[in-house]
Amino acid sequence: MTDLIQHWPTCPPAATLMAKTQHTWLQQLSSAMTTMQTRIRILEDENKSQAIELVSLRTEVNELNKKTTETVTTTANVTFASMIQNNGKKSEADMVSFTKMAQEFKERERIENNVIISGLEESTNDNEEEKSEEDQRKVEAILETLGVNKTKCKRIARMKARRRVETVSEEQATATRPALIIVELKDKESKQVVLTKSRDLGRTTQFKHIYINQDRTLSERALERHLRETKKQRNSQLPEEITENGVTLRYKIENGKRWFWGIRNGNVVWVLHKDDRDN
Repeated sequence: MTDLIQHWPTCPPAATLMAKTQHTWLQQLSSAMTTMQTRIRILEDENKSQAIELVSLRTEVNELNKKTTETVTTTANVTFASMIQNNGKKSEADMVSFTKMAQEFKERERIENNVIISGLEESTNDNEEEKSEEDQRKVEAILETLGVNKTKCKRIARMKARRRVETVSEEQATATRPALIIVELKDKESKQVVLTKSRDLGRTTQFKHIYINQDRTLSERALERHLRETKKQRNSQLPEEITENGVTLRYKIENGKRWFWGIRNGNVVWVLHKDDRDN
């Protein structure tokens, strides 16, 4: 196709106006097809690269899960062996560690099918029962949007509202963030569908600012809080700054592209600004 464009035949001077117009159209159409072919090849290469990366990530996750299981098994064996060797007597540190580990696994099992919905506006109704019913309807609508039958919803509950003050200007009032909603689903499959398709909500009008994440144990939340604080601290040291729609982003410029710190796969890493990824 590229050779055809480069050696496109000229239209004879004696050709009719219609023939000249058709000649131009064909040339433009061929040029557009060439551009599309190039873009398709690029996308195919990107898909191959992403597929390889996905396989690699899955392998890493499986290895981490395996190591976690082995560590837990080893820890448990050592603990029980110590109990036998010490005639059932354990140090206070061992007891605390073992208890925390047991509580962590019990909590993780309890919230296994839970997801957290953030950004869902709260009802101003004073009747608590009616407020709960309204939340129920909203959550069911979200599930239906994601292709999950509302009957898969086992339980929902609003967490205690959290308030924060965002100081952007002296005139700005205190902003209130809607309380999070815990949604317990009946099975893992439904939970996985909700998490996988949750990004689709950004393309809707009704739920554009709704976010859904896996529920976390206390220790997992502590880790995420640490990651967020680390990300914030590192970004605060970057030289460039821009504010859009009330949101301030600090970044550095490298090879003409904007980079900032973000959280990916449980690590704080460099992230390329979305508007610079195709440049």
